[in-house]
Amino acid sequence: MSYCAECGAKNDDDACFCASCGARIGVDSVKAAPAGPVPLQKTITGYPFSFVAWLKDAQHKKMLVAAFVIIVVLGVIAAGYSLWRVEQARKLDSSDASLQETATTTGASNSGVAGNSEGTDSGRDQVSVAEKIAQDMKAPDYVMFPESSNQLLTDTDVEQLNVWELQVARNEIYARHGYIFKKNMDIKSYFENKSWYHENPDFKGADSELNQTEIDNVRFIQAKEKSLNQ
Repeated sequence: MSYCAECGAKNDDDACFCASCGARIGVDSVKAAPAGPVPLQKTITGYPFSFVAWLKDAQHKKMLVAAFVIIVVLGVIAAGYSLWRVEQARKLDSSDASLQETATTTGASNSGVAGNSEGTDSGRDQVSVAEKIAQDMKAPDYVMFPESSNQLLTDTDVEQLNVWELQVARNEIYARHGYIFKKNMDIKSYFENKSWYHENPDFKGADSELNQTEIDNVRFIQAKEKSLNQ
């Protein structure tokens, strides 16, 4: 085994040229290891690598400084984000506590109101709108819509009425003229019990005997009856 005098690489005894650097191996080649340190082997780029030599290059120094600055900046950003998360969590906890306190206070206030309401309404019968209408209709002088002959009805006027009450409201327009009911016995009995109802054989219930407001109100109520019957 011989060593190249140029680069110190090992070569076979019968080699004429160095397998590493290509130098001619002759009399200057030695078969013993060189006295000095063996030179660095070439890297895959073809040049020996030395970190100290790499640092001496100005561009490499700039790259190292830039990498250091980037690392520092990223560290500052990470630290700032962590602090922001901690602050947001603290604010959220504070907000939850405030909302809980408000809910507790509101609940206590509502409880007090409910207590007062219960005490005020205790023993009173709660009568619904429908029940009140049904009770009022039993009165002998009751008129559901006294102005239905000269004033158009609205949705608000009839929104609480059921089918039976709508029938009464519609036929009330005819009963005011003294129409004699013959087909619907319930309607006939209802109006015969009203003090203001008086039969008029001359009134036949034709549209020509009604004014336009009455006709419009009759059709309006009929539409409401139809919608409830569907």
